Amino acid sequence: MGIRKQTPAMMELVTRYEEMAEIGQVHLSDEASYRLLLAYYERQEMFERVLEVTEYAKEQFPYRAEWYTYACTALNALGLAEDVVQEAEQARMLGIQDAALCAQLVKAHIQLEQHDKALGVIARQKGFSPHPQQMAVLYYLEGLVWHSLGEYASAIEAFRNCLLLDTRHEDAYKYLWLTSELMQTQDLAVELFEHILDEDPYAARAWYCLANLCVAEGQYDKALEAYDFTIVCNERIADAYLEYAELLSQLNKHHQALRVYQDYIDHFGTTQEVLVGIARCYFALDHLSAARCFLESAIEAEPMDTCDELYYLLGECYAAEGFWHKARHFYIEAIKINSRHEAYALSMAEACYHLDQLKEAQHWYEAAIEMAPEDLRCWLRYVSFLLDSGQATRALEVIEEAELNTCGAPLLYGRVACLYALGRREEAQYLLREALEQDYSMHAVLFDLWPQVRDDSAFMQVIHAFQALPGGH
Repeated sequence: MGIRKQTPAMMELVTRYEEMAEIGQVHLSDEASYRLLLAYYERQEMFERVLEVTEYAKEQFPYRAEWYTYACTALNALGLAEDVVQEAEQARMLGIQDAALCAQLVKAHIQLEQHDKALGVIARQKGFSPHPQQMAVLYYLEGLVWHSLGEYASAIEAFRNCLLLDTRHEDAYKYLWLTSELMQTQDLAVELFEHILDEDPYAARAWYCLANLCVAEGQYDKALEAYDFTIVCNERIADAYLEYAELLSQLNKHHQALRVYQDYIDHFGTTQEVLVGIARCYFALDHLSAARCFLESAIEAEPMDTCDELYYLLGECYAAEGFWHKARHFYIEAIKINSRHEAYALSMAEACYHLDQLKEAQHWYEAAIEMAPEDLRCWLRYVSFLLDSGQATRALEVIEEAELNTCGAPLLYGRVACLYALGRREEAQYLLREALEQDYSMHAVLFDLWPQVRDDSAFMQVIHAFQALPGGH
């Protein structure tokens, strides 16, 4: 997203201040200069410097609530909750009351697990009959207290009250959405967000949270629409672009996903996550050279010890083009970084098989199964390899081992393929009927494992007869 550019005047002020601070003689002509410095150092997350500036500001322009608020914010950021309480107490003794300062004090009490004190601070602040937007902040803080205590129903109610008063309170949206998922009350959250959008159609965070909840409920068309409205209402919600593009990609809408990724780049610049997302889209569209190009760019932008997935995807690109030596090279690079990922082992096995390195292929199939014995895919790929390499007896043994570790109709079809390959056609045909009754939709597994079945009219007649039955599809 880039670093915010500072104006020459701002940098001149910073330089002048730091020169004065170095000799302990800070004196600025107005409060605005202190505000600019504090905002600058807070953006840079230089919290010790924020504390230093607030002390000079208090000396020169005392009784200003904002100096104490900046100090408490910095202390909270540094994890110094007890110091926040002391700072807020000093402000109170000076007669300073401020909603933002109250918020920092409540957060410190939560950090110190002083929940009753936090609720007391909120109750006192409510007594001042604040403006609705300030009251919304107090409800949000109350929600944080209840959330910290594990009182999630009370937390949801507080966040709800906050949003009804302030439809643009971004943090309240986040907490309400996540807490609703935790409590499995997503339907109530959806109702609230839709109510808010009826009142405020441009509430981008409401659209964004609605999109996420719809994804969780499998309402993908509604989610896509909500992501689109999110971006229309607020072009600066970076995660909305990424999640929108990812969902489009999952739904095989890769061209649309690429457009959303480009919109992200136009607003925020390039990131490693975006490069990988674009590469995945091009891979799915069979534009393999483009996919490789983006993956190589992503590797250049990332520390080498975190690139295992990128190397793996590069290997997949070369495998798709039949360049098995190159594919194997990149699978090895991925495995060097992460030796416990079954997908890497499976792809390595496939590469070795295509390079006629059968013993090594067998080793990697068995390694994949050892890593993920519950994964049907690992067992079936190994069975396919064994059948292709003329080891039907061993393939049947592997099916029996698989049945001790996992289950599913694909294993029945696997057993049918093994029996057929061993010449035990009657057993295979009997078991085929059982597999079709259990899950007709998976019968293509049989063709994948032993394609010769397609040429056996008796077997195909069984499959077609079952297809014709009600519910056979």
